[in-house]
Amino acid sequence: MSQLLTGGLGVTTTLRVRPKTVRPGVGGYVISRRLGWGRCGERWLAHLDPAGEAYVACRLDAERFGGARRDVRDYIGRWTWLRHRHVVEVESCVVDEGRDPWVMMPYTGDADGLVTLATLLVRRGGQLGAREAARCAGQLLGVSESAHLKGLVHGRFATDEIVVDRSGSIGVELYGLRAGFGIDHGDGGATSTGGEVRSVVEIAYELATGVPAALAGKRPYGLAGREGKRLAAWLDGGLRAGGYDDAATALAALDA
Repeated sequence: MSQLLTGGLGVTTTLRVRPKTVRPGVGGYVISRRLGWGRCGERWLAHLDPAGEAYVACRLDAERFGGARRDVRDYIGRWTWLRHRHVVEVESCVVDEGRDPWVMMPYTGDADGLVTLATLLVRRGGQLGAREAARCAGQLLGVSESAHLKGLVHGRFATDEIVVDRSGSIGVELYGLRAGFGIDHGDGGATSTGGEVRSVVEIAYELATGVPAALAGKRPYGLAGREGKRLAAWLDGGLRAGGYDDAATALAALDA
């Protein structure tokens, strides 16, 4: 994955997170400390062995996914269609003794826990600036363009499901899983390709200005310099009624 946020984390890539087991093993993985809730379920830190690589073990929300355990595994098995450098790779999908599905993914966080775009915004005082906002938007639109060409859709992105690794690169966690099962994102069910593209524009606005797009005025003011003005024009095109037609159009406009 290409670098997004240079020097933003300050953690070496040789980090190992020592496990402290608090749950029984699942599918050969040792489940240790809780990492908090994600959009699809509860995240835990996991290891295949105490000295080995760390993983994120996401126990999918039983109320929403519990009735479709076999379908979840089959759906995840088809994710080879969407191998993309900015989509978090799924290592495996296993089922515990209670028949709840768990999805295993590489751990990309630091010693303090999993780092998402939402937590990074807090660390950086709520704003990343125009250059990093544009880079993030480009990476997300690249994911959307690739997925939409394959007939897959995620719906509106949220900053708490976009993880940031120790080199500063982003990855979308569990792209398309909820949309694939018709599960509401909690945002009015906006699982269209257009809603997905518009959410990228809104995230970029917040990263660049420090203000949520929902609270924005008619134009994205406050962005100075050549890069800021270019991004402001792009944001204006995406936030107006109708916005960009698709991910390819938005990406072309961003690169223009």
